[in-house]
Amino acid sequence: MSVGQFEELLQTVAPHLTKQTTNFREPIDPEQCLAVCLRFLSIGDSFTTIAASFRLGISTVSIIVKQTCDVLWETLKDTYMPIPNEELWKTTALRFSEKWNFPNCISALDGKHIVIQAPANSGSQFFNYKGTFSVVLLALVDADYRFLVVDVGASELGALPFVIVADEAFPRRLPDDQRVFNYRLSRARRIVENAFGILSQCWRVYQHRLQVAPETADSIVKATCILHNFLRRANGNHGAERMRDTFRRYFNSPAGQVPWQVPHVNRGLPQ
Repeated sequence: MSVGQFEELLQTVAPHLTKQTTNFREPIDPEQCLAVCLRFLSIGDSFTTIAASFRLGISTVSIIVKQTCDVLWETLKDTYMPIPNEELWKTTALRFSEKWNFPNCISALDGKHIVIQAPANSGSQFFNYKGTFSVVLLALVDADYRFLVVDVGASELGALPFVIVADEAFPRRLPDDQRVFNYRLSRARRIVENAFGILSQCWRVYQHRLQVAPETADSIVKATCILHNFLRRANGNHGAERMRDTFRRYFNSPAGQVPWQVPHVNRGLPQ
């Protein structure tokens, strides 16, 4: 995140993080609250480590992270994850057709388990089939890896026009036409997996088990999803496209090419 993006975020959340001064202590300023929260989300340090770095109490850091995540979600969601309407679905479907060659697709759907510490006295409530405790992020993702709808916990999406792509529709050992369908479906559906991958790489808090209560985990997940959209819309796709073109030129240059690449990509094409 750039300094400019941090300042933009700060202007948005500061009015909601400002606390009144009391006779007992000076309030922690919004800039420090945001810095503490982003440090936790982006690095994944423990509350203990962050508390030492910012000279704060461990419980104070815990409160700051929860409250700031909630403020990020509430102040950004209407701009960076608005409630979908017919126009948005049509725009998304057009992008899926243009970019991934799957017509009438309004989003890709998948879920991700966010591993958390075992909550006290929760029984099997948060225990999953992988043998860990987790909260589940269910997400609809557009053709440009942005989250359209996220749900942490129980998930009911209701009926929608067009289609949402999910897992393969046909089993293995198929005739060619069904394998082609599965390929085209997989090509569109992998967008949601890629979005989860981008989310986890950008916010390294996901590299560790979350040592927080489930309600705090929910706040963390929603905050990182809305920040994901904020950063993608702030940066646009131009940076990624420039990087792609840089590699394209390198792979086709004398320095970067490999001898088998052209025969490989032309394999099976009519001569």
